Amino acid sequence: MTETLPASSHLRNAKKRLRHDLRQQRQALSPQHQKNATLLLLNRLCQHQLFIASQKIAFYLANDGEINPYPLLEQSIQLGKQCYLPVIQQNLTLAFRRYTPDTKLVINSFGIPEPARGKLLKAQHLDLILTPLVGYDRYRKRLGMGGGFYDRSLNFKKNAVVAKKPWLAGLAHQCQEVKNIPCDPWDIRLDAVFTDRRVISQRKLK
Repeated sequence: MTETLPASSHLRNAKKRLRHDLRQQRQALSPQHQKNATLLLLNRLCQHQLFIASQKIAFYLANDGEINPYPLLEQSIQLGKQCYLPVIQQNLTLAFRRYTPDTKLVINSFGIPEPARGKLLKAQHLDLILTPLVGYDRYRKRLGMGGGFYDRSLNFKKNAVVAKKPWLAGLAHQCQEVKNIPCDPWDIRLDAVFTDRRVISQRKLK
């Protein structure tokens, strides 16, 4: 008789399989498809009230076939917005450092470039965080790479007493949508998902 795995193990395995399949789909996209999808998504995002109303915005540096928000980062700097990149802390949470064209980047222990110097800002003090993701669903649930950095750093968002900011917007290719993302209690739901084809958001977001 096969031993029944605990529910947490089933969920972990389901996430692992889904993450593997979605990463393969994303990596299989052609460079031209990647470029076109990025332009369509960023054009949609820069016209959205969520972006227009935000002054302090966290971006990420794309890899592994992720939608690349860097062109919008450059545009945001020209618009006078304050742009930030995540920095992984020793407790495996994220803080954020200001980024400008002169910012020196260093590779952290996870192989991710991050600003080398500057004041660290907690997520609570940002207006908008643009997050990478591996998968999402129409309920705005997010599947990340499995490190849990964003979920740990944004745990305060689960407290209804806390202010809604920062808004959390996931950026993705349309092919990364699935019917239902398996969800752990600590997973943080996005406020909006932007893809090259549409926006999924709470009704109160304009």
